[in-house]
Amino acid sequence: KLNRETLQTTLRAEYFITPELSLQFYGNPYASTGHYSELYKVENSLARDPRERYTSFTFLNREGGVVDLDLNGDQTADLIMADPDFDFREFRSNFVLRWEYLAGSTLYLVWSHNSSSYEYLHTPSILDSFRGISNIKGENGFMIKLSYWLSL
Repeated sequence: KLNRETLQTTLRAEYFITPELSLQFYGNPYASTGHYSELYKVENSLARDPRERYTSFTFLNREGGVVDLDLNGDQTADLIMADPDFDFREFRSNFVLRWEYLAGSTLYLVWSHNSSSYEYLHTPSILDSFRGISNIKGENGFMIKLSYWLSL
């Protein structure tokens, strides 16, 4: 059983300096946290009764990013695995400067910024995770596109 919270929005803006010159912005911040409260093992995937399809694991210990699981109910760790809880944050944005220097001919200057982080831990507050987006180191890309209209 997964308790997941997601918060995202899309921001768009365009500002015309002159009819031929404009600045465009696109931004998409996204945050998602997840906490697993129960894990199951598939026993018989074709069973008619859903209760016979799987058995539940029991969490014995959940510290330091590791989970100890009891598979048979004897209160001893039968399986040790990485904690599946997660905190994913991402921010993607673009700035585009568009200049139509001749009728039908355009120059684009683009700055693209992407940053993301995936951690194996649970942040109880989706707002805290969302606020942490600004602390993630990102990658920047710069592009130039030039189009020229040929009249035949």
